[in-house]
Amino acid sequence: MIAQAIGRFGNFFNYEVFGQASEMSSWPLVPTWIRNNMAIGWFGGQPISTQMYAPLFFIEAVFNILGFFLITQVLNRFWKKGRALGDCLGYYLIWYGVVRVIMEPMRDPDFNMGADGMWSIWNAAAYIIMGVAAIAILYGVQIYRKKKGLPYERGELAAAQAGAAPSEEKPAAIPTPKPAEEGDLAAPKPIRRKKASDDKPKGE
Repeated sequence: MIAQAIGRFGNFFNYEVFGQASEMSSWPLVPTWIRNNMAIGWFGGQPISTQMYAPLFFIEAVFNILGFFLITQVLNRFWKKGRALGDCLGYYLIWYGVVRVIMEPMRDPDFNMGADGMWSIWNAAAYIIMGVAAIAILYGVQIYRKKKGLPYERGELAAAQAGAAPSEEKPAAIPTPKPAEEGDLAAPKPIRRKKASDDKPKGE
């Protein structure tokens, strides 16, 4: 999404695909220099109109950056457990589709795709449907694996691939050796210290 935002900033600075004309006062959150550069009329390097074209690609770039942090940071922070592997793909498709649905009505009719100008709307709706389907499938697989006792979380999958036990299972306890008994051949023999008297010949 960050890479896509960078590309959209490039589209914006190249003046690609304007939005419909509207009053500059309708865009209070857009920086002044952007509103001036999107003005409909110019003279002597200054805007001479109070109307501007909607900065579609600038808006989409900002939404992509916002969506990236919502999906990868906020969602992970408040929903740490129970997430399905790969669900970020579904959330991205939904986010992208919703953004496109919001933006398409602001597009200049001269840039609409399709005979009826609705092709982009249907395309955005398809992304939302694919995102919902992806999330449903991924969470369905997770529920199935959980019921079957199979690893389904990141740590569990990594442990299973490495041949280790799943995180829920406790590692086997290391057996403690039995205390040595008298007469046990396996028991270590005490070391007898040599005395000085042992070196004297007998009878002295």
